[in-house]
Amino acid sequence: MELRIGDEKHTARAGTFAFVPRETIHGFRNASSNSATLLVMHHPAGFERYFEEMQQLAVRHGGREERAALAARYDMIPVPEPTKT
Repeated sequence: MELRIGDEKHTARAGTFAFVPRETIHGFRNASSNSATLLVMHHPAGFERYFEEMQQLAVRHGGREERAALAARYDMIPVPEPTKT
């Protein structure tokens, strides 16, 4: 997995643990063709509802505006990839 935490990118191999402080821009992606499993824990609880609602939107092919409204309800702010200088 490739992890983005703030302005840094890290390669996370099997068994890696990463802590992301509150209000820190972060993201992750599988940068390989291999399957990967990721365990994410949020504290306090409640954010898991975002994923449940997003799944429901995906099943019924919800539009961009619905996804944006859902993201806004959970303080999700899409952040573009940093530009290379």
